Amino acid sequence: MKEYCLIGEHLTHSYSAIIHKQFGYKYDLVELKKEQLKDFVTNCDYKGFNVTIPFKQAIIPFLDDVDELAKKIGAVNTVVKIGKKLYGYNTDILGLKFLLKLNNINLSGKNVTILGSGGTSKMAQFLCEKVAKKVNVVSREGVNNYQNLDYSAQIIINTTPVGMFPNNYQCLIDVGKFNQLTAVVDVVYNPNLTKLLLDAKRCNAQYCGGLTMLVAQAKFARDIFFGAENINNYNKNENEVDINFIAHDNNKNSIEDNIINEKTTNNANEVNDKTTNNANEVNEKTVNNVNEVNDKTVNNANIIFNNAVNIDDNIILEITKKLEFLTKNIVLIGMSCVGKTTIAKELAKQLGRQFIDTDEQIEQYAKKSIAQIFNDDGEITFRKYEVEQLKYFGKQSGLVLAVGGGAVQSCNAYEYLKQNATIVWVKRKQVFIGGDRPLLKDKSNYATLLEKRKPIYKLFADFEVDNDTTVEETVEKIINLLQNMA
Repeated sequence: MKEYCLIGEHLTHSYSAIIHKQFGYKYDLVELKKEQLKDFVTNCDYKGFNVTIPFKQAIIPFLDDVDELAKKIGAVNTVVKIGKKLYGYNTDILGLKFLLKLNNINLSGKNVTILGSGGTSKMAQFLCEKVAKKVNVVSREGVNNYQNLDYSAQIIINTTPVGMFPNNYQCLIDVGKFNQLTAVVDVVYNPNLTKLLLDAKRCNAQYCGGLTMLVAQAKFARDIFFGAENINNYNKNENEVDINFIAHDNNKNSIEDNIINEKTTNNANEVNDKTTNNANEVNEKTVNNVNEVNDKTVNNANIIFNNAVNIDDNIILEITKKLEFLTKNIVLIGMSCVGKTTIAKELAKQLGRQFIDTDEQIEQYAKKSIAQIFNDDGEITFRKYEVEQLKYFGKQSGLVLAVGGGAVQSCNAYEYLKQNATIVWVKRKQVFIGGDRPLLKDKSNYATLLEKRKPIYKLFADFEVDNDTTVEETVEKIINLLQNMA
């Protein structure tokens, strides 16, 4: 029997395999068409699997039983095989709960608007309805739609894939119209900051993306996988199993009880600073001894996994930081002649990443040098080419990107670069102005441009680096700063 997998319709850009491999097991991505779902479930040869769009609701009729909480939510994202039977659970709700708690977002007594009406929306609705004052679910064709929005929402939760790679820069609402808004949550995890979240940032609302939630739900699914595996190993007779499990808490309350009782009074300080040094160092101690499983026949999956094999929740933060480091671009900004390209090349080499210079990409596209573009077509045309490069490469992942000195002034440059990057402002005290640089033909213009751009560089940058020593030393400084951020 194979180990574990994710099923969904489009999985090319999924991070799930990267995450689950941190737990020490093989994890496949299985793309299915809607008409293939029944056959996959009927002939399932995996120990367990996760479920994503568009199958979280569609899979339910094909399972032998579904946990009571997942039934109430109306969506399943985790399935385990016990003997020959398949049992469905929902760990998305644990992931969202973890994300809200980590970011101190309290739903209690708030007006909440949920964008979307699919499986993830149903999970968010279930969580919110326990504690929120009002929950407004918005869909494209429902009674509550994007043409008659209630702008009194204090918290917005996006459960749709709108804005997700490769369809970045899309947003369903105008955040600025919500004048009571305090927080925005987006379950989209790629890019790191969707347009929705960038708009929330501009409106001074709290904001958080879906990467931590993705890792959290995977961790809780992993706990269920290992609990089921222990039960399968213990019970030789497939009909002699007790499927009463609990997902992650060390007491014997159900997930639903924990959600209701806590009322999402979130305190990030409750997440302690102790981290698991290696995700593969899995603690195989079960919450309840598997040997206590009795011999009664399975009739239902009412409460989730009393015998889940739990590892410290802090592993969620560790894997999230590791994933952010791997997937976010590193963008070098700053004036011409400060060494951005040279540094970026060496940085890419040391980190094993692809190096991109947007000026080189523009020249390849236009089949002209930058000086020729300025001479033949003017600066406006050059900036048009430049912004297209920022738009394309800004939404990629894991690149080291060097951009032109004036790129930060281009239309939407902040949005294009900030969405999925750590941005480094490279500075230099002693600058040699050489080469064929159209805006620096008059060298006295350098100081004027620098003063004009300084506030913009500062706005964009996550940190600044002085390139006044060797390339190797500057690269080392950048790597150290990146690791400290992680």
